[in-house]
Amino acid sequence: MPTILFVGDSITVGSVGSTDKSGFRGVFARKTSYKIGSVTAGLQHVGPFVDPTKLHHGGVGGATARTFGAAGDGTPPSAYFVLSPSSFKVGSVKISPTWMETYKPDFLHFMMGTNDIIAKRESAEIFADMQILLKLAQTESPKTKIFIASIVEAGPDWFTKQASAYNDLLRNNKTINFVDTSQTINSAFYKEGIKAITVDGTHPNQRGYDLMGTMLALALTNTSSSSSESSNSATPKNILIASGLAYGAYKLFKAWQS
Repeated sequence: MPTILFVGDSITVGSVGSTDKSGFRGVFARKTSYKIGSVTAGLQHVGPFVDPTKLHHGGVGGATARTFGAAGDGTPPSAYFVLSPSSFKVGSVKISPTWMETYKPDFLHFMMGTNDIIAKRESAEIFADMQILLKLAQTESPKTKIFIASIVEAGPDWFTKQASAYNDLLRNNKTINFVDTSQTINSAFYKEGIKAITVDGTHPNQRGYDLMGTMLALALTNTSSSSSESSNSATPKNILIASGLAYGAYKLFKAWQS
């Protein structure tokens, strides 16, 4: 069964604002499950942490692209304990094997940048760190298909400006697999306001997570399973009903098997 590793901050963890503490990952899991006979199957979620719904992940509350890259000690980005070379140390502790070495996921969903912007880092800086993380991840697990995800733009004007600029940098870069996980939640934010989709001005509420998880399921089942897909943007070309999502997940599984 194909595997997926979700790496990110507290929005990836999903414990704040989510009714079952699985956030958009749980919605994604439900949207992409399917049945083969009497057996329900889907992507296997891997990672060092597990939420109350038993889904594994690599979300770390408060994480930033820079701290994942530099472990807070001022060294150049080297992907912290997530994607770092096996000789990487945090203090005196050698972190080996890394998450990528351990799980060798078929897919990696990487969503990072919210806390960097809160720390008043510029979008270009965050993007540069993410490019380094991406290269390290590819080195650690060359067969993994890596998706860099858009972040939620909800916040005060200064935050929204930087988040939108960062998402545009991801969206317009032709060398990465960009997935617009936050597209629909961002649209709702601009139309309805921050209280409509967040619980505290930063973390999505259940409706926000529903929008994100459904968007991601649409995007990945529409693009990851297609060998003819050439675009770097995993934005759905049409809106699929639930059965269509399940069929897309099945195609993804078959493509992985071949």
